[in-house]
Amino acid sequence: MTDLDNLGVSLTLPSGWEGRVFRRPAAGEVGVSAADGPAAPMGQTTNAVVHVATIPLSPDVGDFASGAVEDLGPFDALIVLFEYDPEAADKPLFAVEGMPRSLTPTDFSPATLQRSLRGQAGVQRFFREAGRAFCLYVVLGSMQNRARVVPEVNQVLGTFTIGDVTASSAGETVVDIVRARPDLGTFAALLDESGVASLLASARAVTVFAPVNAAFDDAAVAALRADPDFLKRTVLHHVADGRIAVEELIALGTVETEADGVVPVTGTSASLVVGGAEVTLPPADATNGLVYVTGKAFEAPR
Repeated sequence: MTDLDNLGVSLTLPSGWEGRVFRRPAAGEVGVSAADGPAAPMGQTTNAVVHVATIPLSPDVGDFASGAVEDLGPFDALIVLFEYDPEAADKPLFAVEGMPRSLTPTDFSPATLQRSLRGQAGVQRFFREAGRAFCLYVVLGSMQNRARVVPEVNQVLGTFTIGDVTASSAGETVVDIVRARPDLGTFAALLDESGVASLLASARAVTVFAPVNAAFDDAAVAALRADPDFLKRTVLHHVADGRIAVEELIALGTVETEADGVVPVTGTSASLVVGGAEVTLPPADATNGLVYVTGKAFEAPR
């Protein structure tokens, strides 16, 4: 038996199965594992993906396991769990609550396959669980043998647990929160490389505006790394002194940063814009401050 636990998804694989829970790197993201496969196209966000199968799986297979389904034998199966962006959970496509954990042989059809291969069959289900939007996609190597293989698939599906990755961050510092979020991987790496992460480890309360990975392209990251002073100033330009709540930000109209810069604030308590960047609300509450997730990076003063 093998336990997998990552990105708020956990499961147990019986003997004869292998797999992984991963997130493909966003374009320009740094500090990620090559085992997570090639980066997504520029501007595309990435979320949790689960690949498990009765055959070996290489890191370069597609999100829905293209490049692997061709290798399924007559008694093989492949399971994909693919997560969509958080806002998709409110769309009608994902109205079904809860992941299917028990399938029947009649659920499978050759017509459901994303790529039709002779003799194979598949099933696809869209759902939401723990406030997250997913697609479950299962492929059998043989439609003819589905009565034998589907119970083995259900044995795996029954072990899946999906949690809320936006759950309370009690006990975590602002740095812990940034490091824990896959969509902030680039900023987390820059926090460490600039030395700012260690500065934020003190008891002093701070507010961090953490840009998502897509806010940094390869050229921007390279330019920051080529100038350590500017790198540190840029990271500090995303940090403000004190725990600044949404209402206070709106009332102030600007926020002074640790880089001696000023960033404008507009919007309402339901739709906040800081430095021209849309901010995801509510902020994450840390032991030493707040973390706001922003859609783009702030340009630091020279």
